Amino acid sequence: MSEYSVKIIVATHKKYKMPSDAMYIPLYVGAEGKKDSDGNELDLGYIKDNTGENISILNPSFCELTGLYWAWKNLDSDYIGLVHYRRYFGTKKRNPFDGILTYRQLKPMLECYQIFVPKKRKYYIETLYSHYAHTHYAEQLDLTKEILKEKYPEYVNTFDAVVNRTYGYMFNMCIMSRQLMNEYCTWLFDILFTLKQKIGEDNLSSFQSRFYGRVSEIIFNVWLEQQVRDKKVEKDQIKELSYLYTEKINWKRKIVSFIEAKFIGKKYEVFKKTSVKNLSPYYQFGIDYFGPFLYGFTKWLYTSLKKAQIHRVYFFSRDGYMMDLAFQQLGYDVEFDTQYVHFSRKSLRQALLCTTSGYQDSLQYLGWEKYVTLSKLLEYYGYDATERKHLAELHKWELSKDYAYDGLKNNKEVEQIYICLKEQIYEKSQQQRQLLLAYIEQIGMKGSCAIVDIGWHGSMQYCLEQIAKYNGLDLKIYGYYIGISPQFPICGFCSGYLYNPQNLKQRKSVLCSLGIMERMLQSTEGSTDSYRQVGDKIWPVYAHYEYEEEQKLVCCIKEWQQGALDYIEQKKNYLKEDEDYVKFAQPLIAIGKNPTLKMVKLFSFFYNTDGEKEYYVSQKKLVQYKPRELMHALSNSVWKTGFLKSVFKIPFPYFYIYRIFRK
Repeated sequence: MSEYSVKIIVATHKKYKMPSDAMYIPLYVGAEGKKDSDGNELDLGYIKDNTGENISILNPSFCELTGLYWAWKNLDSDYIGLVHYRRYFGTKKRNPFDGILTYRQLKPMLECYQIFVPKKRKYYIETLYSHYAHTHYAEQLDLTKEILKEKYPEYVNTFDAVVNRTYGYMFNMCIMSRQLMNEYCTWLFDILFTLKQKIGEDNLSSFQSRFYGRVSEIIFNVWLEQQVRDKKVEKDQIKELSYLYTEKINWKRKIVSFIEAKFIGKKYEVFKKTSVKNLSPYYQFGIDYFGPFLYGFTKWLYTSLKKAQIHRVYFFSRDGYMMDLAFQQLGYDVEFDTQYVHFSRKSLRQALLCTTSGYQDSLQYLGWEKYVTLSKLLEYYGYDATERKHLAELHKWELSKDYAYDGLKNNKEVEQIYICLKEQIYEKSQQQRQLLLAYIEQIGMKGSCAIVDIGWHGSMQYCLEQIAKYNGLDLKIYGYYIGISPQFPICGFCSGYLYNPQNLKQRKSVLCSLGIMERMLQSTEGSTDSYRQVGDKIWPVYAHYEYEEEQKLVCCIKEWQQGALDYIEQKKNYLKEDEDYVKFAQPLIAIGKNPTLKMVKLFSFFYNTDGEKEYYVSQKKLVQYKPRELMHALSNSVWKTGFLKSVFKIPFPYFYIYRIFRK
């Protein structure tokens, strides 16, 4: 019996139990740009898909295919395969990991077979095409067919035959000889890269933007069928293998989702991962509080845009994520040119530093904090965690040293640090400025346009206006926010749903629970750290998502977001033109101001992190705190009324205590 080398990558985005067999290679997919809570490159202890020749940066839309690409380009074994950290070839066992296919089991079959595939998945009442059209967007498959007509016309008839079947080899799982893997990947990625150029993922949710992986599942069947038709592979050289899951599958949820997609046209979304809706307090929170709030804001936004006669609308990551989805759900996007775009305070500020003329001038874009550490200052100047650590060791600087914000401009010590790094700061800023300008051009941001974000001080609008000013861009910005009280001298128009510079009456009521609002609205991705060019396109580089390893928290977030969207779906059938939009926000504002113990418990394990976890509500009883420790925990909480309620528990006007604390 011949000895064949076999390497099967296990695509994973998180730390997970892995097979012990040496033929498996755990591969961290989507590693590019991912950072841990300290700002260092995230390391799971596995090989990363941003090593060697790779397309790791495309992982948010290509999913496990960035792993397949890496395996194709960087492995030289006789057979190459792809499985997933929760799905393997093998037989079901009480302990799933005992059933995973081993090299010893595979070896006898290598003499006979060139391709190994998972057993066919059968849809019975759906063809592959109709199922895709019901759960995703048929245009993506239609365009794929057009690409085949252009590049591989001999595959078109096979495509038509495959998509009209009720079964297929799915999951992007396979093992095949190196020669066939090279032929398949050359064909596959040529099609997918062309598809990306023609259609992209703009205006799709993060879940739906992953359609490249779903298209590849279907066209794998097309490629395989064509190999058989062309006699390059014999049918008896293809081996179907059983597959197993390492985690329990909620078949009830899957069946319900399948039926909803088939008969009422409800697209699949990531939210479907959640538990039974009516049993989830987070889903109910979305229905009762977040949904009305989001509906009221969206109605106000639509009316405001119509009044201003603005056609081009940009929803800013990450807080604009749910705003964008709600706008689409109410059908308003058909009247406007809308995009979900990637900006952050950090990415905009860094691009502006090269326009400043000295130390004091360089501080003008730094966000206000009572005290600023040297590490924060260096981050502001464009240095990542590794660079900051190196500088500290080189110059004997103390990264944790605090500087009073109000005294920074006259601080000679910090000024000397700036002078030492000035040339490098300028160079870093200039590089990001060029990438940012290219990104602005890429998204078509010009003329009169609206930006939509959460608020609160107008810094992003101000930075964009400054970028336009220094670079001669034809750009007039209309800013729309939950609340806005500009501390920066914004040149353009700005307006707030709940408060604005002309009416700040509800400002303190809103800000006492801004942490909850931000978490409800945000996408589950890291903030935009910077930009990177791949080919002729600019891509955002994401910071580490703070809840990436906290799946419980992510599921809760998805549940209340789904609840909110379901509320809007029901509400859109009863739209009124003359509604009081602000009234829809009042239940959420009331919870923020005067939380119940039930609400406090709901958010008991939520936290923000900036080096260390800062919980929304108290993690200790009152008697366990020292006075200074209590004040520190309260100060760092983003929901101070909720924190006070969790400590004292008794009915009390916590909002008024919060107002005193703010003073």
